[in-house]
Amino acid sequence: MCDDLKEKEIEYFFSKLKPSIMSLIRKARGFDGTVETEDLLNEAKMAISEGLRKFRRWRVKNIKKKNFLFWFIQRRLFQKIDANRVVYDILDARGNLVASLPAREFFRKKGEFVGMTIKTKNVFVDIENHNGRPAEERLARKEGESV
Repeated sequence: MCDDLKEKEIEYFFSKLKPSIMSLIRKARGFDGTVETEDLLNEAKMAISEGLRKFRRWRVKNIKKKNFLFWFIQRRLFQKIDANRVVYDILDARGNLVASLPAREFFRKKGEFVGMTIKTKNVFVDIENHNGRPAEERLARKEGESV
């Protein structure tokens, strides 16, 4: 009976958060298209289950359960994608590049970039298919060789 109640609660929050979950999945798939939507939906359900358990254990009082679960799902989904494929460009107020950081480093230092513009890019897409030309051709042209 307890498991049945828990399953109903998971399904309830999954249905309530489904539009937000789908939005997160679209963003996650933008970074890593190799991850299947169904896998991410299953991860979201597991995150809800784990989030409910932690919500009770931590006796969270200053945040709504639904918001806490959304945060938990977001963390879980973005950990699932290959974070090494994402690079964060940090731009100052004038649009000048301050730094380009891999995802893991960016998340450790993101408090330092308050007020700056953050842009993300998928490394494989940007490196492998820049302007539709193969990487070897672009590199050769930069070095002054004819291709």
